[in-house]
Amino acid sequence: MEESQGFASHLDGSGEFFAAQPNVALMAGQDWLYVQAHYGLTDRERQIADMVCQGFRNDLIAASLRIRPGTVKTHLRNIYRKVRVKSKLAMLLRFVSEAKRNGRPACDPPHLQIPHAT
Repeated sequence: MEESQGFASHLDGSGEFFAAQPNVALMAGQDWLYVQAHYGLTDRERQIADMVCQGFRNDLIAASLRIRPGTVKTHLRNIYRKVRVKSKLAMLLRFVSEAKRNGRPACDPPHLQIPHAT
């Protein structure tokens, strides 16, 4: 397995690499609990929003949660309505900004962490 730009890649049977599940987290568990309470998200909506913000595609979310892709889309529409956004990127930016505003700095992905001066 190789790692490239925050995504784990696997060698398939043909010798080709393909992108697998993302391995980047921009928000910690406490941030998600705050966002869930602030916007009135259900547990499933929070779970889907978390996966979207990690870079998962809808079909991978559906397979992982054992639900239909249409159900993922329905949950996303409900999340967008509650958060008052129209895209996944806008949702991510809103959540990260809310986490920071709440006094909890959002997590820096490991490959983007900035060393602190001592």
